[in-house]
Amino acid sequence: MASGSLWASAASFYVPLTLDWFVLVELSRLTAIVAGHMARRRAKRRGLPGRWWALAAILTGWLCALYALLVIVTAVGLVVGLAVLFDHMK
Repeated sequence: MASGSLWASAASFYVPLTLDWFVLVELSRLTAIVAGHMARRRAKRRGLPGRWWALAAILTGWLCALYALLVIVTAVGLVVGLAVLFDHMK
């Protein structure tokens, strides 16, 4: 344990799990946007209720897209910031 093997195994467990959740959110986002647009159009054409639920799905999908963009920008900014920091330390 003193060699860091416990930390390495924890990191190797959490990083793929985090990436899996990110992919799951992205797939859910795409499904919500596409299905929401289809449901909204179908409800409008046939005069069915549920247009507000379809709009909620569309908005939720776009909010997930905004969140994913924020996560990506934060991760890239962190990597770039650390690279600049370590480059100035040389």
